[in-house]
Amino acid sequence: MLKIKAKKFVAYSGVIALILVVNLYFITKRTSLSHKIRTFSDKQTYNSLNEDPFHSESDNYQSYLDEPGTTYDESIGDPNHFQEPQDRPDDTNEEELVFNGKYSPVNLSILNTTVLRSYKEQFNITDVRNISETFSVTYDNIFKNHPNPMEVLGNLDFNQRCQLYFTNLYLEDHNWFINPNEPLPIFRYEFPYKVGLQEYDYEVWAKNKEEDIIYQYKLEHGLLRKEEGEETNKEESNNDGDDTEDSTENKENHNQDQSDKNEENNEDQLKQEGKDKSNQETKQDDENEHQNTEDKESTSGDANEGKEDGESDRLKSKRNTDEEFSIDSEEFEKFKRRKHAELMNDLRTVEQRTVDLMTHIRVFNKCFLSVNHHELEAKNNFIKNQVDFMNSVADQQQIEKQQQNNEEEVTSKSSKVGKISLSEVQHTNKKRKLSDYISDYWKVSDFMKSGKTDTPKESNIPKFVLKNKEKSVRLQGCSSLEPRIYRWLSFQFPIFERWTGLIEMSPPKYINKPTEEYGDSTEDSDDCFLNRFRSQLNGKGIVLTAGDHHVDEVINLLRLLRALNNKLPIQIVFVDNLSSASKTRIVHAAREKMTRLPSSFKNVEHLFPDGHSLNLPPQEVWFVNVYNVIQSSYKNKFLTFGNKLLASVFNSFEEFILLDADTVIFKNPEWFFEIPKYKKSGAFFYKDRSTTDIRPDSDAYFFKKSFPSTMDSIMFDFPQVTNKTLNLDAMQGMYHFMEAGLVVINKARHFNAMLLLPIIYSWEPFHYRSYGEKEFFWLVFPLEGNENYEFNEYRAAAVGEINQRGKKENGKKYLAKQLCNAHPAHIHDEDDSLVWLNSGFHFCGKYDKVDYKHDLEFQKNYYVKTFETEEEIKKYYYDPIPIKSAIIPPFKNAFENVAPNDDDEPPLAWEMLHVLCHDYMWCTYSSIGSGDNYQKGKVIEFNEKEQQYFKFLGDVWVG
Repeated sequence: MLKIKAKKFVAYSGVIALILVVNLYFITKRTSLSHKIRTFSDKQTYNSLNEDPFHSESDNYQSYLDEPGTTYDESIGDPNHFQEPQDRPDDTNEEELVFNGKYSPVNLSILNTTVLRSYKEQFNITDVRNISETFSVTYDNIFKNHPNPMEVLGNLDFNQRCQLYFTNLYLEDHNWFINPNEPLPIFRYEFPYKVGLQEYDYEVWAKNKEEDIIYQYKLEHGLLRKEEGEETNKEESNNDGDDTEDSTENKENHNQDQSDKNEENNEDQLKQEGKDKSNQETKQDDENEHQNTEDKESTSGDANEGKEDGESDRLKSKRNTDEEFSIDSEEFEKFKRRKHAELMNDLRTVEQRTVDLMTHIRVFNKCFLSVNHHELEAKNNFIKNQVDFMNSVADQQQIEKQQQNNEEEVTSKSSKVGKISLSEVQHTNKKRKLSDYISDYWKVSDFMKSGKTDTPKESNIPKFVLKNKEKSVRLQGCSSLEPRIYRWLSFQFPIFERWTGLIEMSPPKYINKPTEEYGDSTEDSDDCFLNRFRSQLNGKGIVLTAGDHHVDEVINLLRLLRALNNKLPIQIVFVDNLSSASKTRIVHAAREKMTRLPSSFKNVEHLFPDGHSLNLPPQEVWFVNVYNVIQSSYKNKFLTFGNKLLASVFNSFEEFILLDADTVIFKNPEWFFEIPKYKKSGAFFYKDRSTTDIRPDSDAYFFKKSFPSTMDSIMFDFPQVTNKTLNLDAMQGMYHFMEAGLVVINKARHFNAMLLLPIIYSWEPFHYRSYGEKEFFWLVFPLEGNENYEFNEYRAAAVGEINQRGKKENGKKYLAKQLCNAHPAHIHDEDDSLVWLNSGFHFCGKYDKVDYKHDLEFQKNYYVKTFETEEEIKKYYYDPIPIKSAIIPPFKNAFENVAPNDDDEPPLAWEMLHVLCHDYMWCTYSSIGSGDNYQKGKVIEFNEKEQQYFKFLGDVWVG
């Protein structure tokens, strides 16, 4: 008996000891974690802008595991612990990445809560985009954790909201980053939107895409004939939707390759079927001749027989396609509905993903990158007004609650005493509308601002409490976020090389920068590379992009700048593709002593400083190599047009003029910085030719989706896009809207907008919607929530000599004047002066590629005179454009840009001639149409002094 008790005692003691060891282990583990993660207890709340839940001094850790249904990953607590996702490595080609998304809509009901509806009404936050509303998934998660918006909006200051946003982004995916190689598909020409509605129209899509849907159905059900496959692939190759020349050629080649591949596959399939059938007959003969081997081959024979039967069935179904397929069948209707649903899922997923990515970038830039005093003051005022409003709502809710309690109390007494009725109480203590109380509150608030009273009151706003999972994330300011937002950057400065050979590894100093204007930054942002770079911007200058093949044009431009008495420094930006020999030629053109000027100078000498002809000013040239600023995995994302975007970001000027190498300017460069519209906005652009190229409605819809959402405005004070942007021709169907041969930008003022340029250029849904880079310069402004940009009022013009056209066949004169050349030019909208033109100063910019025998044959009716010999037309092409007149053709809008008529008047304002100047010559008309659809443009005649001035600059440019 004693032995049994002893054994029980030992067993119980062992169990107790094991329990103690396990508890000790978890206590030790919890203590260790409490030192790793800065948190505060569940009882600790926040309701003052002077307290910070994200930087609490309390180390009382409440375990993340306390929340049911969650698991703890230590790496989530450290944003610097970053492991690349295995399915998205940096060195993976974009073509190898696969889009695989499932659309999950955000909960929009938060915007319909009483407090947010009243807030939007009070502060006039109006979404005029006329699209289906959405916002970042991160906002959705924030308000899942904090369902009462007053808890967030009434308690957190701007920096704390920034931390809350990225805290929840980490909780979504602690390996998140913005990937320029992310494979976002393009949905552009699939089907039009219903005007004003939120959904794509199924019926319109099914009608417009009927042939494609039938082809997909047959392909999926094995009903596709070989001939149909070949024909469909050829049609896809010939009807590609890309509007750009290079992309069209690439896509056509791709489709042709795919067609060839499909044809080869079909041929191989038929060959294989024939081969299998031949094998079947051979095997049958062998079986008849060799009966003794039948048993040994029975198993394989049965398998082959089944395979042959299946192939025979497929061939039979192909031959009977017309009999087995019906467009009105229920099965085909289900197939269409399924395809439409799949397309809608992919479309919405891409739209939502774009919204998420743009919001992450926008919020980071506003939260952590340097801002000026005005922006800081605007942030503080935004928070103060919002908190005051939330207090007014909380007070009203408290009053309504008290009224309800009083009514319930009186009702209870009335039922007992029988003397006071509920109706009397309601008449005496009538409820007021929420807007009435808010209006009264703002009157009181204004009164308090006047200084006549400063009576504090206790807030009724609900306390803000971090969730345990939110406490587990420790943000370390900009340093932990910048590498994830700008993953494509190496965070190294470009290499700046002066014409003397001096190398600078950081931006050179041209002037003493007024740091008090742009030197301020938000909390914990000093460690950002982009803030350090922005703080070193200084001076005004000219920016070019060039490679070895641009050197001749750069030299021509440098001669022109010297003739214009330019004193601004010049930075030539390149991506490791400018040789030492090219640099030497450029420096020689910029610095050599020039004392000989063209004879045409004597006619304009009075326009220049004394002694100008004796020594044209040398140019301060710097070469800026941006090759090292880009991560190796992304260097190929910014070839060709992308170089201009990198130059816009990484030149070191506070204010800059970006020029194409073949741009010709007619003003001293400093004139551009004095344009009133530029001084007002800090960004000035020019419009392109008014051609008839149209973009689908889905482009504008996609852009609108990408602009700041209502929730962006509520949480971070991003302005909603207005009709200033929405009414631009580019948003109303115009494909070629902006001409980017010359842009003027105050980068110190619009630094964040410039940072968006390379990003949206790298994403295919944006890239596909612009010819080159030109539309992105204006687009990044509303994408960033900034509409401080302006355009020259006039669209592009044509300059040169007006052709003396004969008479029509009926003997009447033409109403429209004609001017033919290859150069878009730009007229200042304030004084009708010629400002600049593109494509160089030669009459034909491609003079060295022209087949002159061909052009001599087709010249008639397009030039001011008829040339008799090839040498005559060759000289005309090489010489500077004789600028005597300008035509700004008529333009109403993108959809009234054609004026058909029976009077032999031009129906188009711009007519491209593929038979002259190596397939690049435009004829422009002063009017189009006749009668009711007559549209008139503007003709400008330059005086003799202006013509002499243009002649001198042209002579200088061509050398």
